[in-house]
Amino acid sequence: MRKLGVLVVLLVTLISTSGFSQNNDKYYFEKTIRFSFIMTDTRMNVRGPVSFAAEDNRVFTALDYLTKPSSINEKVTPVSPIILGVKLNPTLENFHGAEVTVLSKIYQSYIISDTSSAIVLAMGITRENVKDYRYRVIEDDTIQRVPWSSIPLQQNYGAKKPYGFIGKFNAQGKQILVEVQNLKDFKINDGVVFDWRSKFKPVVTELMVELPYNGTNRIGYFNINHLGLNKGYASRFDKKTGLPLNFKFPQDSVSMLRLSFKNHLTIPYSVYITKETAHKIDTAVVNIYLLNNYLGNFIDIDSRHFNQPGKYELIIQRNAKLGYWSEDQILRIPFTVEPIPSLERSATIKQILPYLIATVIALCLLFWLYRRRTNLRLELSAQGRQNTNLKLRSIRAQLNPHFMFNALTSIQNLVNKHDMEGAN
Repeated sequence: MRKLGVLVVLLVTLISTSGFSQNNDKYYFEKTIRFSFIMTDTRMNVRGPVSFAAEDNRVFTALDYLTKPSSINEKVTPVSPIILGVKLNPTLENFHGAEVTVLSKIYQSYIISDTSSAIVLAMGITRENVKDYRYRVIEDDTIQRVPWSSIPLQQNYGAKKPYGFIGKFNAQGKQILVEVQNLKDFKINDGVVFDWRSKFKPVVTELMVELPYNGTNRIGYFNINHLGLNKGYASRFDKKTGLPLNFKFPQDSVSMLRLSFKNHLTIPYSVYITKETAHKIDTAVVNIYLLNNYLGNFIDIDSRHFNQPGKYELIIQRNAKLGYWSEDQILRIPFTVEPIPSLERSATIKQILPYLIATVIALCLLFWLYRRRTNLRLELSAQGRQNTNLKLRSIRAQLNPHFMFNALTSIQNLVNKHDMEGAN
């Protein structure tokens, strides 16, 4: 982390001392010619890209910087031996575009928001090797505006030696790719993309909802536009964008939202999320530099950004501070996270019925067992009373009055005769 911090400090220092100025969120091209280099911090062997801005009357300083960097701990190399430089309108604002991948190469891009032209030169092309190079221009990735052509030499902007002058270009409302190729070694090539388009509002091609896994769910994710699968989370959609107008779902019922975008090669997007809970509005950055990535042109928004009930809004715009761009350049996706409903309100008759039936069966079984046990006790008690009555009847039969009188008379006679043994 310390290594990365040192490198970032070096990059910021280089840019700030080479004509890059900012006024809040605005920055200007100024009177410069810009080059893309690779800088290595030799103390820590950390490499990273750097933009060098040479004053437009001292373009030779770009070559000087390659041999004499600003620090003994820096080693600077060009992105390619061609050493492409770009000159734009000095008052052009917010011109940085995204890096564009063309096959195995990565080209820098510039966003030109006015009607000015772009000038491209190649400091690595000289009298000695100019015949080894050709350039071409592709418009909107479909039309070859300039076929592979030879490159003239020029010596302006305070250059000490002639350099390759690729050309001056202007394509209002379109994109162009300027490519330079070495005829003897195809590995030596470079390019730059210019974008004169004026509309940069993001276009979402799909909003996917991912559900938390609970071990039983048959469907783990779905397209919000599919009414048969979206669990009632949305029912109305914008006719132009296709995005939901009444997107809402219960708390903890969604684990992730994925937004897929229409191709935006040169435009980096910033993604923000606003949250309104308990009459308080908070804003958080989800992703400050969203580009086409190696996995696809999308962004995943984890549920930690919307894990509390409330009203939310996703805001996607061209990279800048929130509120910098006009509303027609911003895409907004509102949604609501509802509190987890209570059991009484959330459980349907279909869900409750199995439990209700099981409860009734259990109660019936307990009642039957109770009745059976009670009846058994009553039967045993009745049998006991019957046995007792039989014994009493037997005793009463033996205690007949005549029998008792005769017995007492016999005993008295024996006593009178002094026959004590017989009386006993």
